Amino acid sequence: MIELAEETVTQFAFCDAALLGLVWIEEGRVLELQLKLADQRLARLTCVWVSDLSIHFAYEPHRTGLSLSWDCHFRRTGQRWHMLFEFPPEGRIELDCNEARIEHEDAV
Repeated sequence: MIELAEETVTQFAFCDAALLGLVWIEEGRVLELQLKLADQRLARLTCVWVSDLSIHFAYEPHRTGLSLSWDCHFRRTGQRWHMLFEFPPEGRIELDCNEARIEHEDAV
């Protein structure tokens, strides 16, 4: 497990990651993004005390499949983190949280 910090932010590179799911855990205080990374490993990005959440996805007719991330931005704002995940052309996820951590699983 890797905690998000100024020193570790480069380890949170999610280019070409497939979004598998979003799950609210711990009675809605924590949001978990489930991802399949470009190297085929599964990962869970856990965001604690999420606020200012914006999720927007729009698919063209007859388009299906997993959305791939193009770019992800992590920026420290005071005591919190601001995150932006872009999944062009389908959409984006934007949020603020108190802390975040990533856990990787073996390649599938």
